[in-house]
Amino acid sequence: MPKLLDLRGCQFDGVIHLGRTMNRESEYLQSGGERSLANYYTASQSQTTLDPDLGQNIIFFTHNLATDGPINRFQAIVCRDVLPYFRRATRDRIQALFLYSLVRLGFLCLGRRGLMDDGPFEGRYREFCVEQKSYQRVK
Repeated sequence: MPKLLDLRGCQFDGVIHLGRTMNRESEYLQSGGERSLANYYTASQSQTTLDPDLGQNIIFFTHNLATDGPINRFQAIVCRDVLPYFRRATRDRIQALFLYSLVRLGFLCLGRRGLMDDGPFEGRYREFCVEQKSYQRVK
């Protein structure tokens, strides 16, 4: 069983460096956000604190991609720039895990250095964003 972390717990207390938040406002609005990001946090001099209500539906936990099995079915999986560090056999195992864990029409976001090997996964995804190596599961 993965170790569950509370959003308000000691490992992540909802505090984010202010620069990271400010740089994301335009991206959030371009992606379809209807309100300002400022509606979801309180800013101080150098950090932002997320609205505690956001944490009610978020669970953080430790999961080892190389050895752990599937834990749930997801609409989106974000695993940025990690796959290139694994050997081909491990990448194949991880990609099988992603395929099993991602619902049909869900999104897999691998980041600019992410790798999507073909082979058994060919035809299962369509490219969604070439620059960010994001894919949508179609089969």
